[in-house]
Amino acid sequence: MLAMAFIKINIFLMIIGVNILFILCENIMKFIMNIRFKPKPDYLDEFVNKYHKITEKAFMKGSVDKYFTAIFDDEIIYVGIFNEKEKNTKIINKGIEWIDKYKNMLQPYSKNKYIVKEFGKIIDS
Repeated sequence: MLAMAFIKINIFLMIIGVNILFILCENIMKFIMNIRFKPKPDYLDEFVNKYHKITEKAFMKGSVDKYFTAIFDDEIIYVGIFNEKEKNTKIINKGIEWIDKYKNMLQPYSKNKYIVKEFGKIIDS
């Protein structure tokens, strides 16, 4: 029973986190997003291939100014710089939904948590 409550709270916090991100983005011209996930070793090549195709497609939508992907040991790290078009294209939401479809290929960080995401405002000097 406690585990179910924890899962519901986790899902609720994840939904709130994405919504807060978009509220904050409405007033920010550019921001950076870091998303980390760990494919299972048996699926690494297949997942990276699918990931590369969808990432290139997302880049063409125009809300991502720059991005890079790095693989450290068993973890993939995506870093993207997003512009004001993100509030209309919602590429981040679509990307997280895409990752969720392939969570069977991912190792969880903790129970039902397959990604770690961070974001912040880019301050121009």
